[in-house]
Amino acid sequence: MGKISTKELLDNFFSSTDVVGTSIEKNRRVIDRPELYNYESTIGKELIDMDVDDLFGLIQEFTDKKDGRDVPFMTSHNSYDQITGLLRKIFNFYTDTVEPIKNPLYDKRMKGRQATERLREGKEALRWSYIEEIINEMHNDLLPDKADYVELIILLFYCGFEKAEEIVYLKENMINHRNKTIALQGRIIHLTDRCYSLLVKFHNQDMIEGWQKYVLVGWHGSYFKFIVRASQIDVVDERPAQIMSDALNRLLSTNINKKYNTKINYSTVYWLGFYEFLVRRYGELETYQMVTSLRNSNYVAKLVSSASEYGVKESNVSHIKRYLRPYVTNPSK
Repeated sequence: MGKISTKELLDNFFSSTDVVGTSIEKNRRVIDRPELYNYESTIGKELIDMDVDDLFGLIQEFTDKKDGRDVPFMTSHNSYDQITGLLRKIFNFYTDTVEPIKNPLYDKRMKGRQATERLREGKEALRWSYIEEIINEMHNDLLPDKADYVELIILLFYCGFEKAEEIVYLKENMINHRNKTIALQGRIIHLTDRCYSLLVKFHNQDMIEGWQKYVLVGWHGSYFKFIVRASQIDVVDERPAQIMSDALNRLLSTNINKKYNTKINYSTVYWLGFYEFLVRRYGELETYQMVTSLRNSNYVAKLVSSASEYGVKESNVSHIKRYLRPYVTNPSK
């Protein structure tokens, strides 16, 4: 049994001199959530007493559920790494300030492929077909223009836009209409026919059908148009780029995640697009081997080359593999 309660431990950790004023302090909500205390009550242990199995259960409570329901696919390693990194610091803090204990966050089962396999137990790998099903449901539930607009945002991430900011800064001179490509810094994005047609459609529209108080307008001459209140059209350019980016990401959260009890975001869709790019080029088996192999220089070279061609900004091969692991499956099984 820990010598202090979880609440006291978190209070002490997040008020410590090494944490106050840093980005770690702002991440308290990542751990200090109702799910933590409900999970403690369920298993009869406080945080500091949890072993590897208990911690995986806790992380899955944090990452793999939406409104109390299980999400059918594994969440990204971004969430997992953020949570385990913070937990590791909390356990170290307990060891340094209360009593020495073995930190389960350093256990090899919580790292690399072993962690991925554990997180994926009972779950399917995310595929575009799953997102298509949700898009089809959305088209049944929303007005046609609204459904098309949200679909366009999803498709832009799937085709290779890494973040909403890149959509915000999209200009006409970056688009090759003949080839349906977009030139961003250091890479070329190839749009699908559907993505290109929706992008052009909304660029040429000034209103969303059924939204009489709203208009479509560019931001500082952007090609992509944003949905804003008609009364705010004259002050749109005064908004920071981050506000415009947040608005796009919020559309996914509101119209997809909350409505259909799932967890899809720009990063999930972006890395799915890159994974399926690899599969089209190398097939499922070789892609699996590229992502899961440890010391095969040929696979590393192929992965690095493909990432460079696709325009992946992350240059660390280990990190690229970590982002891709939630999508891979072993076709030989």
